[in-house]
Amino acid sequence: MRLIYSTSLMIFILVLSGCTMMKGIKFPSLPNNKTGDSTGTVAGAAATAAAVDRMDEINKRNEETRAALELEYAKFRKELSDAYEARSKIDDDNFDRISEINFGIFKATEEITSLDRRVLIANLKSRENMARLMPVSETKKKEIIADIELDRKKIEVEIVKRYEDRIKAGEATAAAYAKADALVKQKELEKNKLRDQQAELLAKMKAAQDAEREQLRKEAADAVAVAKEKQRLEMIGWIVKSLLGVGIAILLLGFLLKSPMFIVSGIACLGLAYVAATIPFWVVATIMGIFVLVMVLVDPKTGKISAFSKKAPPPV
Repeated sequence: MRLIYSTSLMIFILVLSGCTMMKGIKFPSLPNNKTGDSTGTVAGAAATAAAVDRMDEINKRNEETRAALELEYAKFRKELSDAYEARSKIDDDNFDRISEINFGIFKATEEITSLDRRVLIANLKSRENMARLMPVSETKKKEIIADIELDRKKIEVEIVKRYEDRIKAGEATAAAYAKADALVKQKELEKNKLRDQQAELLAKMKAAQDAEREQLRKEAADAVAVAKEKQRLEMIGWIVKSLLGVGIAILLLGFLLKSPMFIVSGIACLGLAYVAATIPFWVVATIMGIFVLVMVLVDPKTGKISAFSKKAPPPV
């Protein structure tokens, strides 16, 4: 009888150990069983898939934002380059015109420097400018000399009127250069402002990306924690079911065999099943180990320790 009881308890301990120590054990005969590993794997796979999708979305959004910023900056650089080019063209044309006018002053005063020292000074200053300004082509020099000879034949009023129009054209050129220069300076200020805005936007985007990644990490950790808790609850459920089954079986066997030890053990198993969900697994396994040890050493009928009980004398 003690052998039957000990064997039953050993089978129960093996089942219980399988639940507590082998967390991934499967019970194909029980359709309601869901192992912790499968739960964790599914939860982990779902969390990983969701994280991958969201990270792809984050990267795609970042790429779109960067592309938009690059397009905006490229458009602005084109506007800035056009502004520089327009100013440079006005400046170059103006300097070419100044070189031509200065050569005209030189030629107009070249033959009359002896009339007055002021004429000599004007001629020398024009030569000084010629050393600094762009050279005038020979073709243009001939045109300027011909223009001077043409003006010499006109009356003073006509000459003054002609140069008044040229002076106004020069003033218009100076105004156009000032406007182009102001536009360049404005574009430079806008460039610095745009750089600051884009740098701030990229910093915010990076901060949002880091925060979202941290949220993904937290959600993944939460998913793992939920899976572990579900696994733990499932194992507790198996332990409670096992304790209830074994406890009822031992209790019935105790009533059938009229064994106080069986009855007490069955009640103890039922009590242990009631508190198994609130105590650590190793405590449950330890208590059941003690049950087995007691059942091996204690006689179920007498309640005495078999190892120290006296054997009945052999018949004479």
